[in-house]
Amino acid sequence: MRTFPRVWVTPGGHIENNETLHEACFRELKEETGLTVTSDMCQGSEVNILALWESTFPTKLSRGLPKRHHVVIYLLAQLDNPYTSEYLNKHIVLDPQEVSACAWINNDLVKDIVEQGNEEMKDIGKGHLDHYQQKTFRAITTNIDGTISQEDISTKRLTTTCPEESKDIERVSTGSKYALQEWLTVKECNT
Repeated sequence: MRTFPRVWVTPGGHIENNETLHEACFRELKEETGLTVTSDMCQGSEVNILALWESTFPTKLSRGLPKRHHVVIYLLAQLDNPYTSEYLNKHIVLDPQEVSACAWINNDLVKDIVEQGNEEMKDIGKGHLDHYQQKTFRAITTNIDGTISQEDISTKRLTTTCPEESKDIERVSTGSKYALQEWLTVKECNT
């Protein structure tokens, strides 16, 4: 997200006046990725709340008092066939004003991100896993001029944590890590 440079987050944003939660979800997804998704495309036409997260910026008090404060609502839907990641990939059109990259991440990478997600580690800002289930992931990247390419990116970028005081580094947001952990829990309960 260009709003949070170098931080990987799920698509999202604010709710407009007179807009439902689901309408906001689908609108933000369309604005940021170009993907048109409706509840009719979801299994059982269901879109459910996955998790709630309280978000502040700056993310650490050591970086100053909060200037922004939000409650983030993570939603979960499973798309019906034929709406696979391969299908959706063909329809992604990133908004270079809002998004610099996007990627589909598989179960193994989600587990690595969550396992690494402990923000209280000694080696803040560094990956502590000696091995990753995969070394790189494929991302669609865009530049401010609108050019788009695909790039293999080191998994370490997604498994680092927010440093306490030094300059922020590329990483998955703490809230997104929490939502991924909740997704894994839901997935395990459904198997």
